Amino acid sequence: MLGKSQDAISEYKNIRNFYLVSFLVSFIMLFILVCKGDIPVLSIIIMPILLLAIPIFNKTSLILKYLNLKWLIVFTMLNLLIMIPELSLRLVNFSYEPGVDYGNLAHRFSRLFIPDKRLMWKYSPDLPGVNSYGFYGPEIVIPKPPNVRRILFFGDSCAEQNYARILEKSLNNNTNSDIRFECLIFAIAGYSSYQGKILVEDYAKVCEADLAIVCYGWNDHWLALNGTDDEHCSGETSYLANILIHHSKILQLTRKLIADPIEINRQKVSNIVRVPINKYKDNIYRMTEELHHNGTKSILLTAPTSFYHNGVPDYIISSGLAIDRNAAVSKHREYNEIVRDIVSDQNCYLLDAEAIISQLEKPDSLFLKDGIHYSPAGLNYMASLIYSFMIENHLI
Repeated sequence: MLGKSQDAISEYKNIRNFYLVSFLVSFIMLFILVCKGDIPVLSIIIMPILLLAIPIFNKTSLILKYLNLKWLIVFTMLNLLIMIPELSLRLVNFSYEPGVDYGNLAHRFSRLFIPDKRLMWKYSPDLPGVNSYGFYGPEIVIPKPPNVRRILFFGDSCAEQNYARILEKSLNNNTNSDIRFECLIFAIAGYSSYQGKILVEDYAKVCEADLAIVCYGWNDHWLALNGTDDEHCSGETSYLANILIHHSKILQLTRKLIADPIEINRQKVSNIVRVPINKYKDNIYRMTEELHHNGTKSILLTAPTSFYHNGVPDYIISSGLAIDRNAAVSKHREYNEIVRDIVSDQNCYLLDAEAIISQLEKPDSLFLKDGIHYSPAGLNYMASLIYSFMIENHLI
């Protein structure tokens, strides 16, 4: 019996020492992450609490030590299988976030965002320069102050590029000094008209918008590797799953191992776009209706590009955004044509930026190499184009 007791004590001590070493490793990793600012300081309190379990166990009787052996084993295995892998992935800055359906580029973008129940993703309000609504820009004063005219920009990463700020400065420098213009940007990389419809419903009336400028299309006609935007946002269950994945690097790694082969196969055969054209038309139509109902005038922009002059960049195809170059061009023309059709039926204005810029002799200087986003010269040009359009149509 004495030999068995000695064996039990020896086994307990061995497991206890292994427990201490494994949690010491976790504690050091956690401390490094806290110093880097990657996780809250309060998180480091967890480890000392777990380490205190050892002296507590040591104060108990031999029988309790033997019974507590199973709990030491459980804690040790949890640490080895969950805590250490999770902290290791965080130390190497691994990320495979849910939410952004943007071809093979999705997870490069998703590191910037947090899950959102309605919009799928947006910026964290904790980021510098991001307001409480999750968009870049100053905090929005509600209700709108007197003598302020608000222009809301709804769009994707092109609208997010800040030509709105250039326009705001021009309006305030060149118009009636009694009126102050505010240009508010409700645009984020990867957004389609799916998000646009929700944003107009949620913010146009609340912000008391006088004018809204709407430009979508690019993300709508990119391939839907994980289902259309309507399917992708499938309610409460999907949102809660995204929250869990957002906070767990282990779940992100699991998702990557499962999703990557599926996405590669889909990329080869899929011709389904994120927002099918009939749904795109319905989304834009409903946006203009909602804006008109709220007493907000709206300008629809067709999205310009240098594709027609320089061709489609290789990365558009290699990233799985379009089947081939011809499809990228034809889809873009088709979705811009929908915008023109809607304006002819709706009480809104058309600024045909695609047609205007395509007629320029050298439109290349207005775009970055991707042929989609604006260069500094392009941002100034777009601001000037909108400003002139507002003057000509007495929208100021």
